[in-house]
Amino acid sequence: MSIVLHYFDSWGRAERIRWLLIIHNIEFTNKLYEWGEWLGAKDSIEFGQLPVADIDGHRLTQSLAIERYLARKLNIVPSDSYQEYLVDSVLGAFDDYFRHVATFMIYTTDVDGFISYYREELKNNLEYIEKRIEENGNNGFVVGNTLTLADLAVAEFVQDVFLSGPRKNTLSPVINEGNPKLVEFAQNIIKRYPVLLAHVSSRPDKNY
Repeated sequence: MSIVLHYFDSWGRAERIRWLLIIHNIEFTNKLYEWGEWLGAKDSIEFGQLPVADIDGHRLTQSLAIERYLARKLNIVPSDSYQEYLVDSVLGAFDDYFRHVATFMIYTTDVDGFISYYREELKNNLEYIEKRIEENGNNGFVVGNTLTLADLAVAEFVQDVFLSGPRKNTLSPVINEGNPKLVEFAQNIIKRYPVLLAHVSSRPDKNY
């Protein structure tokens, strides 16, 4: 595959796509946009949003659709319809969580507000994910016995929202206290793939 991934100079909605490609040793080019450049290009992009991925002559839009497209090409979509639903439901949940992260951490810098949201709502929601992992036998995956997009959704969210970036010293203790099992799961997923661990360990810090 020949891939160019278009996004801002941040992690955000493009980072899970990057992780998916890195784990599978697929080379890609990051096309990073400054804000002024993006405003000039926006009208030429379907739906007027990033990320966009140029893959094998096609321009793909919408992050979840790009991830699912790649997952099918890489054969990591469960063949069982119910397991596929389980993966998609986790992706939907973390899409919702990301919107709250954006409200508190991207559009504003209300870290205290985010911590309150975590303690009042997000912590309990993440416990549902912990329960899914437990129901799957605590085998190191959210669904089934091999990597799916659900695993990357959990690991990237925990790592990039709480354990990385300039707020990690503030937010790491919060999730380590509230959802320690999820922290352990996320770190184990990253350690499972040395190329991913190297990427996470060496990339420059971003606000998210």
